[in-house]
Amino acid sequence: MPTDAEFAALTNNCIATWITTNGNPNSHGYYWSSTPDSDDSHKAWYLDFNSSIFQRDTFYGRLYGLSVRPVRDAD
Repeated sequence: MPTDAEFAALTNNCIATWITTNGNPNSHGYYWSSTPDSDDSHKAWYLDFNSSIFQRDTFYGRLYGLSVRPVRDAD
């Protein structure tokens, strides 16, 4: 599971381009990181994106069923 630092690297170093798949745009997406919010243990960092947003946040508590996007090192 990605860390918040990995999400920070994505949002700081990548340009997000919104695309459609089979003619259908996705409306919104969220992916959890493995990094808890240091100020509130009920929350964790996540990646939030849509056609105009590509950012990290901790607004939602960990009780929400956000998606998980597994990652691994390229080595």
